[in-house]
Amino acid sequence: MEEDQGGEWARTVLRGMIRQCVPHAQRGMDEPQATLERIVPPLLDLRGQLRSRSAYDMADHLRDALAAAGVHVYDSPDGSEWRHTPTGKDRKDAPAASPE
Repeated sequence: MEEDQGGEWARTVLRGMIRQCVPHAQRGMDEPQATLERIVPPLLDLRGQLRSRSAYDMADHLRDALAAAGVHVYDSPDGSEWRHTPTGKDRKDAPAASPE
């Protein structure tokens, strides 16, 4: 019986946490550029450090992971730049996924 009460308490706490996270997650989905502007620059700095240490395979893996999320990295002699190109899931005009 005591375990059941603990489980119910844990579910209540988890529901409260989810309710607090939803508005922030929704804002990130509605404004991906603003969210990415806080996340991508440190990742590009890390990628630059990896490249300077000749860890090209790790730097390429990071670039590929960013590309999979719709962030395309462009390298130049002056450094790296990035651009967000929404993927099918991110695009506002993308068709909704059909239920399976």
